[in-house]
Amino acid sequence: VDKEKFFQEYWFYPEGMLLYLALLGDSSDNIPGIKGIWKKTAAKIVSQYPTFEELIKNVDKLQDKLKQSILDNQDLIKQNIDLIKLKHPGNF
Repeated sequence: VDKEKFFQEYWFYPEGMLLYLALLGDSSDNIPGIKGIWKKTAAKIVSQYPTFEELIKNVDKLQDKLKQSILDNQDLIKQNIDLIKLKHPGNF
């Protein structure tokens, strides 16, 4: 799959997949998602800020409720990123 086909399906580029998965979580692997963030919201966030570092750097640009949720769950997001990297070594 090339980048443009990926974008057409997910509305963000592949570079954002790790953060996208970290925001959503994975109940089958007991990785909790961020409360109140669903696929559409996660895709919107990742389309603008594809990495955790970029998201935190620009968190003040988000709506207040979403901003607070990201700030309150920074450690969980980082933990999820690490867990996803462990589950899929070499893919991210």
